[in-house]
Amino acid sequence: MDEIEALFRRYAERLWREVIWPLTRDDARAQDALCETFLAALRAWGRFRPHDVEAGAWPWLRRIAHNKALDELRRDRRDERLGARVLRFAPEPARPLDPQGEALGRERAALRAERIAAVLAAMNERYAEVLRLRLQQGLGREACAERLALKVGTFDVLLHRAVRAFREAYLARFGDDPEEEP
Repeated sequence: MDEIEALFRRYAERLWREVIWPLTRDDARAQDALCETFLAALRAWGRFRPHDVEAGAWPWLRRIAHNKALDELRRDRRDERLGARVLRFAPEPARPLDPQGEALGRERAALRAERIAAVLAAMNERYAEVLRLRLQQGLGREACAERLALKVGTFDVLLHRAVRAFREAYLARFGDDPEEEP
């Protein structure tokens, strides 16, 4: 443990400056990647052999940091894609141009909300809960995983499956894509 602390003190700033920040360009993502770097180093410490690497710990930590920064970027892209797919099923606020358009917009939003509620009620309860926590309540992945007593990776898989199941159930029940006008 003292070795990891010494590595942190010696290399954290340099990893941030030379490896992580140039890839992420975001303080929160960079901080997560730095933490994940040293957690991974701690887990792998027993397998690390400083004499195996000519230059010592720096190349080993640099590679871990690089991979963790890329993981952060991939996670963001995955969340963006997932959000875009699921938002197609979310009720849209009406943007009326006139009173008649306002009423029509409210009707469409209400119909879409009813359809979403009906599909969620008929789905596997675990999938429905995952979608409610992540997308309706807007909780982060870590908070959702903690609430469901899951690892974050397991939650991610469950969320992916829940989105796919929701889409299939929605299309089977209503026969149209939610982007089309109801």
